Amino acid sequence: MRTSRIALAAALAATLTAAGAAPAFAGQRPKIALSSDNGTLALPADGSAVVTGTASGTPFAGTYTAVVSADDGTLPEPGEAEPATATVRVEGTRGQVLVLTGTGTVTGEWVGPNAALTHKFVGRYAAESTVRRVDGTDGWYSVGIAATLGLGYSEAYDS
Repeated sequence: MRTSRIALAAALAATLTAAGAAPAFAGQRPKIALSSDNGTLALPADGSAVVTGTASGTPFAGTYTAVVSADDGTLPEPGEAEPATATVRVEGTRGQVLVLTGTGTVTGEWVGPNAALTHKFVGRYAAESTVRRVDGTDGWYSVGIAATLGLGYSEAYDS
């Protein structure tokens, strides 16, 4: 059972990353280009969704915690969308910290036999970081939630 969940999580992450591929960068490399390798989901009583795992990319790899909170305190039903906020905190192995905060929309997704994604947040962030070249940048980010499997992902790109 665990092996199939890991394989499904890897397939989910690969599909979602391909579907939300990074924008084309003609020239300067992005200061933030992070994607998660995995994620474990928790649904606290306050109605938020919390995904934790590891992320890799620019400016550094590390562990992350992503918290998505719909404005009305509950995640939307399939086919519905509502305003939400999200905070993604990444902690690097050398003590670096990156915090992305912002607003966007969380959407309830239809779950079928080959689909595990139940909710997806997409929004714009502002970054605060202990890494000077990253502090103050902005861009887009997303957090995916597969509540039926207890999994999730996070990705962010500056723009």
